[in-house]
Amino acid sequence: MGTFVQTALEVIWGEFDISTDHKAVSLMLNNQVRDSTRYGHTARTSLPGLNAWEANGEGYNDFADNALDESLFGHLATNDVLLSIAPLGATVTQPVYFGNSVQAEFSPMGDEVGEIAAFRWTAEGSDQYGMINGSVALNAQPSATGNGTAYQLGAVAAGQRVYLGLHFLVCSASITVTLESDNAEGFPSATTRVSGAAQSAVGHQFLSAAGAITDDWWRIEYTTGGGTFDIIAVVGIQ
Repeated sequence: MGTFVQTALEVIWGEFDISTDHKAVSLMLNNQVRDSTRYGHTARTSLPGLNAWEANGEGYNDFADNALDESLFGHLATNDVLLSIAPLGATVTQPVYFGNSVQAEFSPMGDEVGEIAAFRWTAEGSDQYGMINGSVALNAQPSATGNGTAYQLGAVAAGQRVYLGLHFLVCSASITVTLESDNAEGFPSATTRVSGAAQSAVGHQFLSAAGAITDDWWRIEYTTGGGTFDIIAVVGIQ
């Protein structure tokens, strides 16, 4: 696709979809470059350091919105909370940035008299894997065992990993979600690459597996004995 006007995006933090409360969201990826200049050099030289990321959001507060308050207030200073930001929405194959986060700041209200009460937050990466650039693999409300849509994400080279992020927005019974791969769209010889833990309440999971994996087709598989669910799964390779 080409240039577009951003009118909506998806922000899923842990077990909460807080997208519609926002008016602005930003994500900055950076590298902590270090000076390597030595005697005899005639110009500054640098070496790449550690990668880091920071996300920021702001919007209009609604204190009757339990999801917003529980997510932003409840996740303050909590480590390894899965944050997914999908700039084009959470439909399958759309791009998404996701990673484990720690919420560094939260301002639940602000601005001057006469202005709409606003909130602001800041989050940073909380694990060694950093921010993953991937795609939405599942956005569904399954009521029985089944599979998500198969799509061609690509192979996993040696030294890379495939990452799976799971947001359980609604979860009334036990469900297990896995990530499968195959070398053909019809999945004639599906292989489980990442297995999530059985989930029986709202929450989130972040998992990964090391390459090399030559398969380039991927899909989500879920197993449940019944219940009510709302699941968003995100997958990336890097």
